[in-house]
Amino acid sequence: MITKEQAHDIVLKAINETYTVPDDTLIILDDATQEIDLGWVFSYDSKRFVKTDDFDYALAGNGPVVVLRENGDVYRLGTAVELDLALVQL
Repeated sequence: MITKEQAHDIVLKAINETYTVPDDTLIILDDATQEIDLGWVFSYDSKRFVKTDDFDYALAGNGPVVVLRENGDVYRLGTAVELDLALVQL
């Protein structure tokens, strides 16, 4: 079993592994984090967008990330399927 804080750290590392925009990083939108039976659903966006509210810096097509409470496994969800339907497939 992992904690919400551990899940948060896992997601932060996972989403930033391949993000290479100079002078920017991806951050978790804590107010949008959802706790579910399986674990947690995290939403994220670029730090630059969150700070400036300038849509030029907003991400597009970034579905939420689920971290399983049981083992810390990470699942990136798409944007085309409702969250409830996507979770059934885990």
